[in-house]
Amino acid sequence: MSTSNIRRLGRWRVAVAVGAVAALALSGCGLNEGNDSGESTSGDASTVLRIGTTTDVSNFNPLQSLSKTDSWILNAMYPHLLRIDENAKKAPELAKDYGYEDDGKTAVFNLRDDFKWTDGQPVTAEDVKFSAEKIMEYKLGNVAAKLTWVESIEATDATTVKFKLSQPYAPFAEGVGFWMSIVPKHVFEKAGDLSKFANDSDWVGAGPFVLDSATKGQRYVMKRNENYPLAPEGKPALTQVEYRVYPDVNTMMLALRNGDIDLMGNPVPASAAKSFDNDDKIELTKVGALGFAHLTYNMNNKELAKQEVRQALSMSV
Repeated sequence: MSTSNIRRLGRWRVAVAVGAVAALALSGCGLNEGNDSGESTSGDASTVLRIGTTTDVSNFNPLQSLSKTDSWILNAMYPHLLRIDENAKKAPELAKDYGYEDDGKTAVFNLRDDFKWTDGQPVTAEDVKFSAEKIMEYKLGNVAAKLTWVESIEATDATTVKFKLSQPYAPFAEGVGFWMSIVPKHVFEKAGDLSKFANDSDWVGAGPFVLDSATKGQRYVMKRNENYPLAPEGKPALTQVEYRVYPDVNTMMLALRNGDIDLMGNPVPASAAKSFDNDDKIELTKVGALGFAHLTYNMNNKELAKQEVRQALSMSV
């Protein structure tokens, strides 16, 4: 499976993509210095990446959010134990390393000690424990199913967290490590029922970027975390990432042609992509996709429970 990345060439190019921001396709994108998106948060020139999208953020709570635009923004705000590296392999982010004890019935994550939330508090094993326990308690998002085998969680010290499993399960550490967002306990525990927590203001993160402002139907502006430990020289190369919302793909394509955005986040039809072939200001790059699409049948439905019905549906598509 492959996907297309369409971007506008500009005066500035990013030398590196850092940590979780690799998912935002920052590497090699044409950027803009000092435009109307906002002022730089530091003394250096403002380097802004503007990404087009056709969907708003529907949920700012990373523990239960499932949509694509949500994940683009939230994955850059909240660290995961593991990330995808430039070689499409799972690699450490918050976790320094991980392994199993007790004949595979205990998964152990050893954490880095240099991650901090943007309010200055350290990221600790208690944050990991809290995040997982609340997902289990309220059955939040798609990570709840991955925690099915967990009997208890223990933060043995500030940088060690242990998941006690009901049985050995080899994919557990990488599955939970990659998919589970870690949230600040000292912020989220004040919210009570996290299945109802909107998390739509006063954001505190520990990823390479944190949301600074959100205007539904218009834009989402993220400022860089000046103390993200995995970034070269201690901070991301970009000062700001801005998602601009468009009503449809055609309007977003026009914005790219006009230089209003640097990159289109949403997939576009092949015919639309082909229309950029003769535009020397637009670059089209094809890369291997890390995702897949599938159909899942609700077996509680008496008709879908019939094998011949599922076979017919499969043959039709």
